[in-house]
Amino acid sequence: MVLFRLFSTDTFDAQNDLKWKVERIKAMREEMKRLANEVKAKDELVRILHEEYKKLPRQLQRSGYTRRIMEIMKNIDKQRRDIDRILLDTRGVQKEINASTETLGRSYAAADEVVFRDAKEKGDAPSKRAYKVLVDMHESFGKLTRIVEDTGGIENEIRNLEASVESAALRGSSLNMEKVLSDLKQIKSENSSLNQKLSQ
Repeated sequence: MVLFRLFSTDTFDAQNDLKWKVERIKAMREEMKRLANEVKAKDELVRILHEEYKKLPRQLQRSGYTRRIMEIMKNIDKQRRDIDRILLDTRGVQKEINASTETLGRSYAAADEVVFRDAKEKGDAPSKRAYKVLVDMHESFGKLTRIVEDTGGIENEIRNLEASVESAALRGSSLNMEKVLSDLKQIKSENSSLNQKLSQ
């Protein structure tokens, strides 16, 4: 019975460690997707600003626009470096999870063998109950792992949808900016024609 407690404690600790690592990977993946969505939004903003820059009259000060574009590009580069760092961390945690999963599998196999042999040799109710508890615990942790993975997948889908909504809103703001620039051009032409009429 002491051997069973040792194996179940080791199995439980390994499963808790595995659960923590899975949650850490999910958090890193979420952060990575969030940063990737930010990078996409910034790339879209750079594209929009670049298009607006091409449409602007040349007498406007280019240095301000150039500086702003360079700031955005630096931010995008920083976010890309952050994503690369998170990817590297995620790979490391994934390796740790794989190693923990293998250790957990070996621990379960060893515990299963010892407890099953004990239950078979003794044939008493506590030994059989201990084996059943071990099997139930293993199945429960398997279900828990699948639930955590499913939850992570659903959260990722939610973030992707939020990024799509954000991107659509960004496109809508670029249309508004185009309208403002068009109105500005029209006002300038009207002012010019009024100035010509006044000077006559």
